[in-house]
Amino acid sequence: MTPAIVAFVVLLLIGAPVAVVMALSGLAGGFAMGGERMLGIIADRMFSGVSGFLLIAIPYFIFTAELMNQAGLTQKLIAFNNAMFGRVRGALSHVNITVSVFFAGLTGAAITDTVALGKILIPEMKRQGYDAEYAAAVTACSSIIGPIIPPSVVMVIYATLLRDISV
Repeated sequence: MTPAIVAFVVLLLIGAPVAVVMALSGLAGGFAMGGERMLGIIADRMFSGVSGFLLIAIPYFIFTAELMNQAGLTQKLIAFNNAMFGRVRGALSHVNITVSVFFAGLTGAAITDTVALGKILIPEMKRQGYDAEYAAAVTACSSIIGPIIPPSVVMVIYATLLRDISV
């Protein structure tokens, strides 16, 4: 057996965390194959993978969401959608979903949608009588729409990997 597999099995058997097991067994395999020269290659691969020009857009998606929250645009989106669905049963749930769709088109990240909209919509839903669990579930499920509406973080990463794709 190779040193990487031995290290992997031994570390798993002693109960080390999976991240540690994978990192140390990878290092063991690297040293067995290329010695100290392998450390330079590992460092180069780690940094070249995240230094793509298009990946600069990802923090700006998150910044855009926070800027929208601070500027009050999120509240205006909620008011607009509340006007559309105000008379429907479970209106605030519908508002949550449609605002998430609009928000996803601007930010492109599910986590950003969850944080930005959850800060505003979950307390409002609780105030209007919804269960906290239900409010959190609707917000989490509706925010998953984000990565499939362009421009999204997933699409930016996809375009980075396949260099000939336009986002």
